[in-house]
Amino acid sequence: MRIQFSSGLVFIALLAAPVYATAQVEIIEPQDRSPGIVKIARGTTECREPSRDNARCATEYWTLYFHADGSRYMHVVSDNMRFGQARHAMVWIDPKGDTREAYLNTWTQDGVIGSAYVVKREDSVDVAASDLQFERAGEGMIREEVNALARLDSIGVGPASADGLHFLHYDFDAPGKQPHGIYWMGGTLHGTMVGVIALSQYTYLGEEEITIADGKTFPADKFEMVSGTKVWLTKEDRILLRMDLVFGAAYGSIFETVSLDITEVGS
Repeated sequence: MRIQFSSGLVFIALLAAPVYATAQVEIIEPQDRSPGIVKIARGTTECREPSRDNARCATEYWTLYFHADGSRYMHVVSDNMRFGQARHAMVWIDPKGDTREAYLNTWTQDGVIGSAYVVKREDSVDVAASDLQFERAGEGMIREEVNALARLDSIGVGPASADGLHFLHYDFDAPGKQPHGIYWMGGTLHGTMVGVIALSQYTYLGEEEITIADGKTFPADKFEMVSGTKVWLTKEDRILLRMDLVFGAAYGSIFETVSLDITEVGS
């Protein structure tokens, strides 16, 4: 049996079908476009241990993106031989130079330990962490607010190459030691994503020239932490060139940026 459709029914069916309008897309002319990224810095930072014949203890590969509004994003991958870990981290700095958000994932040969996402508030941080080591988290996931007892200025993700971001607000007009509060993401207990708020103090020691392994020379600001750790940072962007570490599990290690390329981009 052959079924026939009248042309009238087909016409009615077409009228009943939904009609989709063509999407209107606004085209921005190149001369009116504000470039999202205006500068990119890429580098490699290595850790060595003088007490072990300068054995290499970590290598960090990082990229720092500068946006037209003054904000910046830093991506770091740290391959840490000392602790048998690889860390993938991202930090967002807003146009005022304030640390706003950070993400960290920690990986070992036995598998991923977990991830943490932190949002900084005025005097606290909101934390969402996935950590298989958390006995109190039924599904390995916690969400909590951590309040600072004194002050909270920035977020630390662990890799030394990101530590220059803590110095963006250093006041050169104020002499002596300046207090600084940091929420360290998994920076105290290796093998877990547990974080903690720690207080430090920074002192400006003056300016020095630093020549890195790739032959480039940079004028650097030298600082000392309350622990005695010394850091050398580029003057404009606060990129870490060297750190002589004298606290924590990596006591006595030296971190040095061995390659650094800074490129202006955009229009």
